Amino acid sequence: MVRIVACTLSTFCLLVAAAKAEPTAARVTFGFGSISTCTKWQHEGLTQGKNWILGYWSGRNAENGGARKAGTELDDNTIIEEVTLICKVEPSLGMANAVDKVYERFLGE
Repeated sequence: MVRIVACTLSTFCLLVAAAKAEPTAARVTFGFGSISTCTKWQHEGLTQGKNWILGYWSGRNAENGGARKAGTELDDNTIIEEVTLICKVEPSLGMANAVDKVYERFLGE
């Protein structure tokens, strides 16, 4: 009987700890930015890329569950300009990685 109670209690403690842990969900991206680099965006898909960037940014904010949102005071053009600057410095960077760099910087501010 003591073993059953001890096992139940330890299982409960593990479940509570797991529930309180921050989830580590893998990010899945689709569309233009999931397969494009900064170079491709700059030369082939500026309009499509801009729409993708803003959608991805919005998705990152939703991913944070509203607790931490980046760039809520920024307008769309500022976000695009910042991603463009990153892409000029690192043209081989994937679009998702470029947006993530800008997003993380504004998340820290």
